[in-house]
Amino acid sequence: MRHVVALVGMVVVLAVGACGSPAAGGVPGKAIKPLPSNVLPATLGDLEVHPEDVQSTVQQAANSYASALSLYSLRKTNLVFATLEVARLTDRFNYRNKKQQALLADKVGGARSEPHRVGPVVVYLTTGLRQSISIWFSGRHLFVLSTREDYDQPRALLRSAIEITP
Repeated sequence: MRHVVALVGMVVVLAVGACGSPAAGGVPGKAIKPLPSNVLPATLGDLEVHPEDVQSTVQQAANSYASALSLYSLRKTNLVFATLEVARLTDRFNYRNKKQQALLADKVGGARSEPHRVGPVVVYLTTGLRQSISIWFSGRHLFVLSTREDYDQPRALLRSAIEITP
C-alpha cells in the first residue's frame, strides 16, 4: 500500500482543480462519488487492476472539477507498478478546449507536461518522482496514468489504457 501512496498525488489535483471559492461552482469533495466498479477491466496489459479507497482524500476537496473519481493500482504479484486515476469532469470544465486541457495537465507531476499524439489521442506527458505520468481526456473523462520508472512495458500499458471507454 505504501507504493500506492507514492503514486497517488494526482488525486489532489482534481480535489483542488476548480480555482476560487466554492461559489465558483466547483464540486465539494463530499459530493464526489467513486465511478462504477465496471469502468476498468480486470487487467491492463500484464497488470491486475485493483480499486483503491481514496474517498477520505477526495472528501477534503473544497472546489473540484470532478463529479466522480476513482483510483486503481495496477499490480503484478502484489507489487504496484502503476496507478490509473479516472475522473468524470463537470460541465464547469470545458473538456473540449485544448488550452484548458493543457492547463489542467500542467498541474500534474513535477514538470510542465508536453503534448504527444498516441494514435488519435493527445496525451500530455510529464514526470514525477521516479515515475512517468500520462494525462489524457476521453470525452468528459480525465485519465492520469502514473507508471514506475522500472516498469518494463510503459508504452504498451499506455496504449491499453487509452482504449478504455468509461
